Amino acid sequence: MKIVDWLRADRGPPTQDGSLAVVERSSNGRKPEQAGPAKHGRFVALDGLRGVAAIIVATTHFRPVGNATLAVDFFFMLSGFVLMYAYSERLFAGFGIGRFMLARCVRLLPLIVLGTLIGAISLRPLWLWGAFMIPRVGTRLYPLNSPQWSLLFEFIGSALLAVGLWRRFRIVSIGLLILTPVALVVAAIHNGTLDSGWALPAFHYGLVRVLFGFSVGTYLFRHPIRIDCPGPVLALILLVELLLPIPSPFFQLAVIATFPFILSAAARARPFPLAEVSGNLSYPLYILHVPIYGLLGLWLAPGPVYLLVAVTVSALALKIYDEPLRHWLSRRLRRPLPRDERPFGGSP
Repeated sequence: MKIVDWLRADRGPPTQDGSLAVVERSSNGRKPEQAGPAKHGRFVALDGLRGVAAIIVATTHFRPVGNATLAVDFFFMLSGFVLMYAYSERLFAGFGIGRFMLARCVRLLPLIVLGTLIGAISLRPLWLWGAFMIPRVGTRLYPLNSPQWSLLFEFIGSALLAVGLWRRFRIVSIGLLILTPVALVVAAIHNGTLDSGWALPAFHYGLVRVLFGFSVGTYLFRHPIRIDCPGPVLALILLVELLLPIPSPFFQLAVIATFPFILSAAARARPFPLAEVSGNLSYPLYILHVPIYGLLGLWLAPGPVYLLVAVTVSALALKIYDEPLRHWLSRRLRRPLPRDERPFGGSP
């Protein structure tokens, strides 16, 4: 229990005004309609689903399973929703785009740097520029840490979201909401799968996926679907959908069509056991597991022990390295940064 409590604790620095980083009202001045999600300004049940998806992603890299790649689309959708909840009012009120992106960098980059350094020990080709989010022209954008590709699109989606809110481009967001589902269907059928976007020749596929996910997420924040379902049931549904070994692009599109309902229900659901812990571990596990597997591959054959070691190392990295470094960076800045929401990424 002490380990669980240690992983559950979040000792983030206060925001500029000493309040929680997550705003309590939406941009139209009304409280969001989601019922009872927040503990310390977080959607805990939603965090738990992110953790479930991250474990599936980590599993598929030593034992391919089902449609784990669809986790990236779920994560992008979560990003649009949660960033709207955390920043829409601030950006409408003039919170600078540069300051918003700086908060995202402080949240994302420490573990990206660590993942790149771990990957450099065992993986080739050597591409240390990935620590600064600079992609490589080749088969994979980030050869030392392949899941990092979706973090590049996370930055792109975050920047476009900030510009759209800051400039109040409501008509653009409506246009994206209409056009991106069509583009996603075309991309899936043309490519034969949605598992794309992690290489430079397929960059446009990744762009379609992130624009769709962020557009749907922002829409769900403004127009929530009122649906109730217990968190454990939602976790089971997501688990089954991502594990089913049906490679058809039409099945993948059908699964993605359920994500808005899962997200909306999870935003309203009460926390379920270990949801907060799995949510805290989701990003470290996602961004570190491939470099850790590469290092383990020097001595061990792929197997469940990979996942066990990755979870352990991710927990230590979170508490010993990531959280202290982010808090230090926040204090060193002229004005404290708001505690950013956890990022979401996918996996090739």
